Amino acid sequence: MPRCCAELLCLLRLSEVALADPEPEAGLCAMAGELARLATVSWVRVALAEDGRQLRDIVHAGHQRAPAGRARAMAIVRAMAEQAIVQGTDPAAAPDDSWAVVPILVGERALGVLEVGLRSAPPLDAWSEHVLWAATDLMALLLLGRRGETATGRDGELRLTRRQRDVLFELVERGASNEEIADRLGLSARTVKIHLQAAYRRLGVRSRGEAIRLVLTRHAGWLASERERRQNPATARATSRSRSEDHS
Repeated sequence: MPRCCAELLCLLRLSEVALADPEPEAGLCAMAGELARLATVSWVRVALAEDGRQLRDIVHAGHQRAPAGRARAMAIVRAMAEQAIVQGTDPAAAPDDSWAVVPILVGERALGVLEVGLRSAPPLDAWSEHVLWAATDLMALLLLGRRGETATGRDGELRLTRRQRDVLFELVERGASNEEIADRLGLSARTVKIHLQAAYRRLGVRSRGEAIRLVLTRHAGWLASERERRQNPATARATSRSRSEDHS
């Protein structure tokens, strides 16, 4: 099976797990197992943040365990702080074995990390990065379903997954159709529809019009911060880190 087809089928199975709304650890275990079946992956580890700082291992999957080491530990810290994929190579492993750390994001907050052992040297190509971000978005969706949180936190921040945030912004800011949002974000229209429906459910609305009105009337600050994040990503990351420190 071609690589892209295998990864698309994997993401489809991950979405089925998320939408089935299992218990978090069981769901994350199932998701990690699906990712570990990919030919390009050697191991998978998922860890969640507790008390805002400490990470607790939830599940390992694959033919080998995640290697320990200062470089990987620092990569985890960096991925959560910068809200970006961080890649590296384990010197103790085979020369072509590498890993990637992807934060599991909800709004401006990292719930934890997905770590993936890769059977090729970094850097990842754009498609591989898209697959990993999609996987963490689905993990965030699974976790949101069980945490009993509303879409709006005490600080007024909209607590949505990364992709829910992206598609909602495109909808409100540009009035874009699902097809137009898909083109801008490099997704399928079906995937956009799934993310929008999940965002509507968390916002307590039922339609595009209701979602637009709610954001414009009650979450104008969120909309402004999203504009800033897209215009100046470095400034937005610094602001996010400052907020995280203030809430610690």
